[in-house]
Amino acid sequence: MNCPVCYGENLLCFFEVNNVPIFQQFLLKSKEEAISVKRGDISLKLCQNCGVIFNDKFKEELIDYKLPYDATQTYSPSFSKYMKRIAKYLINKYEIKHKKVLEIGSGTGEFLLYMHKFGDNLCIGFEPSESAKNINSPHVKIINDYYSKKYNISADIIICRHVLEHIFNPREFLKSLPKLDKCIYFFEVPNVVWSLENTAFYDFYYEHCIYFSPISLSNLFKLSEFEILKIGKGFYNQYIWIEATWKKGKKNKVQIKQDKSIKKLIKNFQHKYEVFSQKWRKLIENFSKSNTVVLWGAGARAVAFLNYLKIEPPLIEYVVDINPSKHNKFIPGTGQKIVPPEFLEKISSNIYVIITNPAYYNEIEKQCKPYKAKIFSLINSL
Repeated sequence: MNCPVCYGENLLCFFEVNNVPIFQQFLLKSKEEAISVKRGDISLKLCQNCGVIFNDKFKEELIDYKLPYDATQTYSPSFSKYMKRIAKYLINKYEIKHKKVLEIGSGTGEFLLYMHKFGDNLCIGFEPSESAKNINSPHVKIINDYYSKKYNISADIIICRHVLEHIFNPREFLKSLPKLDKCIYFFEVPNVVWSLENTAFYDFYYEHCIYFSPISLSNLFKLSEFEILKIGKGFYNQYIWIEATWKKGKKNKVQIKQDKSIKKLIKNFQHKYEVFSQKWRKLIENFSKSNTVVLWGAGARAVAFLNYLKIEPPLIEYVVDINPSKHNKFIPGTGQKIVPPEFLEKISSNIYVIITNPAYYNEIEKQCKPYKAKIFSLINSL
């Protein structure tokens, strides 16, 4: 298999894990259903030409986001604040006021609501799941479908946040977008550099079939005939974004920039992954002997962490989450029950809370105070 971005053949395999859940954000109503989910394999390869990382065992036909799916993060005050800041930034920088906004992969539709609220814009979004079904605004229209060329919609800005990492052929996807003069294209994806630097092995999961650094994201957009305006980092450096315009006129041959630091990061990651995974497994085993250990955050990281380390009940029985739609559902693959924060009142033993995302540490710490829980983060706790 060649690189899906530059079509190069110089590939380096560095991380493999088999028989993992293909979906991290499914809403599963029973432990039995959770344990019997569809599974797939991960074999991550680095393209040593353009720097992109991808799963060459990814099977697109297994993926269907029209099933019950919830990746909502906006119940977190920290994340909502971040989204508002990005919306205001785009509106002010590019004067997106009283204009038309197109978003591909709208999730709950909340980002589009902010684009309307702060800029009085007419907003259209595409979302194949039912996540945005409660949007009720004459200024925000959500089309319950995957975006495709057939819709032929023009806009002053096209936004695509946390979608590109789910698409195995990103150049084909970018090619399908309307090529509009003076249109701003804004894309945001997870920052693989942050994941590698922090040995966040639980950031690598089946739904995300392709991973970008600032350099490899830049290479993708140049190869796709866009002119890059800016590349930035956001949400505690966990995300990267790119601002671009459609490059008109004569297309010059693209010079691919090589990411010389990524191989060193990968080498360090490989060494630390074995050490970290063994330490966390042993730590949880020791904690659970006379205490109750819970994970906080029932998102993709929790699912990957529990499945990769094969942590099942009774080692960890519960995962806490503030999203009410996840309550009384179960973690794919390992079957832990998802509970609200107030469930901790029912636990009589000492409580050890492991936070899956350090960005939420402060707000989780406040919620844990009544329960006198001891708090650990997957980052910087070993």
